[in-house]
Amino acid sequence: MALEANGSADKFSVYVAFGHQHGLSESLIDSLHSDFWRRMGQCFQPFPEVLATLRQLRKAGVKLGIITNGTVHIQDAKINALGLRELLDVVVISEREGMRKPEAEIFNRALDSLGVVASDAWFVGDNPEVDVAGAAAAGLRSFWRECDDWPRPTAACETIRSLDELLPFVSQASHQPQ
Repeated sequence: MALEANGSADKFSVYVAFGHQHGLSESLIDSLHSDFWRRMGQCFQPFPEVLATLRQLRKAGVKLGIITNGTVHIQDAKINALGLRELLDVVVISEREGMRKPEAEIFNRALDSLGVVASDAWFVGDNPEVDVAGAAAAGLRSFWRECDDWPRPTAACETIRSLDELLPFVSQASHQPQ
């Protein structure tokens, strides 16, 4: 996990560093790296509440999107493997946009695609800096999906442990979140 940097490191570099640490041959490193890409799509599974919650949010008229850092190939594979594509109005991927979270412009592009303003939008993320602080700086209401992989955010946000914890906020909101 340290080499992986919580999933943000270049995968080939991770395999090379791991292989060298453990005295693996270059051909075995290449083979392991290739095997990772062959099997990657079989390993994704959403948190138990995610699909049902997104369906409920859509039913309530909430526009939904994803803003993600990474390559189009990998992020599209993840989104499709998780069964999220049909539940989303917009998918913004950093490689396609030429910018990454926490840059405000990537959030603004998603908002423009959804046809909403930042003050009416919510963003849920796990990374305290890239997701939570980035969204807050762009003017979105930020929710941190608490997890053990990251420290508590320093940016102002609300904390949830499960995506379905958003549902009461939707019924309380004077405007539907987007």
